[in-house]
Amino acid sequence: MPRYDAGELPRSGCRGVRPHGRSTGVRTVTSGVQRSMLGRMGKVTISFEMTLDGVFDQMEHWFNVEDPELVRHSDELVFGADAVLLGRESYEFFREYWPAQTDDRGFAAHYNALPKYVASTTLSGPLDWNATLIEGDVAEAVRRLRDQYESIISHGYGGLAAELVDAGLVDEIHAGIHPFLVGNAQDRLRTPHPVGLRLLDVQAYESGIIAARYAPSSS
Repeated sequence: MPRYDAGELPRSGCRGVRPHGRSTGVRTVTSGVQRSMLGRMGKVTISFEMTLDGVFDQMEHWFNVEDPELVRHSDELVFGADAVLLGRESYEFFREYWPAQTDDRGFAAHYNALPKYVASTTLSGPLDWNATLIEGDVAEAVRRLRDQYESIISHGYGGLAAELVDAGLVDEIHAGIHPFLVGNAQDRLRTPHPVGLRLLDVQAYESGIIAARYAPSSS
């Protein structure tokens, strides 16, 4: 059985979760029933940060939370989301960090209010911080969530992300590649089978960061 409790620390490459933000516009929300009737599924986006040599952690050496272009991406990703999908370690860290945060643009309030779904083989419910434990088959649970929500974001790059990619449940992968070499990369996003990606968009920031947006080739 896949485990979702390791390799998903929020310090370690979780893109789009920062104490900054502002609304980027009003979205039209379609209910889950309407989406099912229209044959439209919600979108799942995996987002993370990494160095050029594939390191996701030790972010104190290479990650600048104040980078204005990263803040803009964070705004767009989080304010556009209806729900959050997390592994256990990300959930436990965020649960301790975010409820105490405030900002003048409403980012923390918005993120705290989002419904969270936690994939874990070790936690037991009920969970706090507006979170629900996914019990049973994770892939099937995410299929149901796609009927319920328009946009689901998942932060991290570990076992949960790998299973979702392998199950064909990921619509986009957002990778922020930072111009830094740490030298002790670990293999994190290991899918059971090879998965081809097609490039949707790429931006080079003044700071040297490359923001790449991919979709699985089959989607």
